[in-house]
Amino acid sequence: MSGPLNQLAGAVDIAKITDFHHVPFGNSYFPTAACGGAPYDPTKRQCFETRCAGIPEPPEDCFAANMSQIVTQHGPQEYAFNRLAACAKDVTVQKGEPWYTRYWSFVYCSEDKYSSTPESALASCATKSNFTVDDSAYMSLCYATPFGDASVIREAKATILHQGTPTVLVDGKDTPVGDVLKAVCAAYTGPKPQGC
Repeated sequence: MSGPLNQLAGAVDIAKITDFHHVPFGNSYFPTAACGGAPYDPTKRQCFETRCAGIPEPPEDCFAANMSQIVTQHGPQEYAFNRLAACAKDVTVQKGEPWYTRYWSFVYCSEDKYSSTPESALASCATKSNFTVDDSAYMSLCYATPFGDASVIREAKATILHQGTPTVLVDGKDTPVGDVLKAVCAAYTGPKPQGC
């Protein structure tokens, strides 16, 4: 997933014209009485997305389950790394930073460290992505305590109904991830940046 999106982030002047929203929740869902819970099932996930995600006032039970009950397609490691990304997003969004600076660097690095422990990935990738000591302390607190639950819920609420991951929309149109740079360049109506 990150290869073509990392190219988008690194292409000369492309990231600056791209309003990119990465949602680190993937194919996960909260269990609900209406949709069901574990084991993972794409029909249950899509029920959750239709009923609970991306709508202004979801039913109360949508996000009521304990974080340990979140159903992921690929298990606890997937949840852990999505939570890390949500915590990194907290830091950069609070500071109004563009997506292609420290946030995307952290996501790209953590995907590369996916086989390590989340704590190890956090330490290594925070340093590599130029997060300060205070930023890293915030991300550690966010990741390891209930303090970060709101970050996970925010990402769950931002998830859209989708067939699978990665789902990439360019100008509202479903786009194969390998075609994202080409699609962004085609959609942009201003003078074409050098990266096109």
